[in-house]
Amino acid sequence: MKQLTGADEMWFSLESQNTPMHISDVHIYNPVTAPGKHVSQKDVLNYIEKRVDSLPMREKRFPVPFNADYSYWVDDENFDLKNHIRFTTLSKPGTWKQFCSEVERIIAIPLDMSRPLWEMHIIEGLNKIDGIPEGCFAVVHKKHHGQFDGSSATYVKSVLHTLDPAAKELPPKQTTPADKAPSQLELFYRTMFRNTMIKPMERMNFLYRTLPGLPQAMQAAIEDAMKMGSAVRTRFSKAIPSLSRVVEARPFPLQDILRFRKLVPGATVNDVVITIFAGALRKYLMHHNELPEEPLRGLIPIAVRKEEEIGAGGNKVFSMITVTHTDVEDPVERLAKVHQATQYSKKFTDTLGGRSMNEMLELSPLATIDLSIKMAQGVKLANFNSPLYSGFGMSNVPGPRESLYFCGAQQIRCFNWGFLMDGMGLLLAAGSYGDELVFSTMSCPEMMPDSDFFADCIQKSYDELHHLKNG
Repeated sequence: MKQLTGADEMWFSLESQNTPMHISDVHIYNPVTAPGKHVSQKDVLNYIEKRVDSLPMREKRFPVPFNADYSYWVDDENFDLKNHIRFTTLSKPGTWKQFCSEVERIIAIPLDMSRPLWEMHIIEGLNKIDGIPEGCFAVVHKKHHGQFDGSSATYVKSVLHTLDPAAKELPPKQTTPADKAPSQLELFYRTMFRNTMIKPMERMNFLYRTLPGLPQAMQAAIEDAMKMGSAVRTRFSKAIPSLSRVVEARPFPLQDILRFRKLVPGATVNDVVITIFAGALRKYLMHHNELPEEPLRGLIPIAVRKEEEIGAGGNKVFSMITVTHTDVEDPVERLAKVHQATQYSKKFTDTLGGRSMNEMLELSPLATIDLSIKMAQGVKLANFNSPLYSGFGMSNVPGPRESLYFCGAQQIRCFNWGFLMDGMGLLLAAGSYGDELVFSTMSCPEMMPDSDFFADCIQKSYDELHHLKNG
């Protein structure tokens, strides 16, 4: 049986009544390239059924009693594809606002923990959305972060899509299907053996590899942390008050983003993304008379997955905290400062070592981790602690430049809408596909009742760089 890692299990500990830990990839497709220029419900079911064994889509989580050890992935003997795929149609006229409302409703519903942790919601009737042809449909693919991080979710997309609308070839099936759920006695012996024999050896091996450089790394990390201090709080630096979510997005030409890099020598696409999001935050908080003098800090995930681990599922991700320089009005100056800040943050993160930190988490007792997280959630610690970042996360996921097809329908646009957690009430995500880079936002209505206005702030932040580059 395949066992979850400490990094995987942490996402289930973070799951609470108001913070489901699933991520949602949302794709819009034009069926005119499909056979008959139409994709039926039967077409979707047949298409997914042929690919269900190429991904861990039949596996469900099997927890160990009393959190004595990490859970296992086991085969769901009662797996029924129809339990995971739902269909809905927007009422006319099928606008962007209606579409966002339906996505918000879907994202707000936690996944059923008794089943494999994924769902697909097909939304039809997208007829009045700017830049989208009439008659398009969308797929909202929900999957739990405990099973997939950003990199492994990208692999899932590659399996569920083809590069040719008429492609017949299927992806290879998994060679090691999940086992059936073990008996309580078998689980007891497995846990005893791991906790008394395997884990002590793993701890010794970890210490042997890391101990020589650990004092210097810890000293550097402590010094940097003391210099950094606590971050300034924002309206997003609170416990998540409900399951309700608000989402928005704005697409931009990828070529423009690539050109913006040249405004500052050495700047990356990620630096440009952070700069645009920081400009939007600056405008939004200024509008509400809430912009602090100190620059805000954002939480940014970093993939530490090796090439041979692509497609393996699970979590191979670390996070860094970077200064976004929301205190700087000039966008080019902000980009230059963001570039310096991300270089420093990467150096700080490299000092700690993302993979080593994940390994350390792996060797920590699950019951202790889970209890600590639940206690913090129970007392709503995020409402009064001294945070390391300012209540928002940012990510940038590069996608393919070539066209993708689902059931023969060409993908037109995609969005990345993830999760919220206590202390992180705003998620800002950028994702590229084809010639576009889409900026997506997620929050809750109690913290951001005007998500459309924030999207306008993103547009204005982009426009500032665009005018400079073309002026």
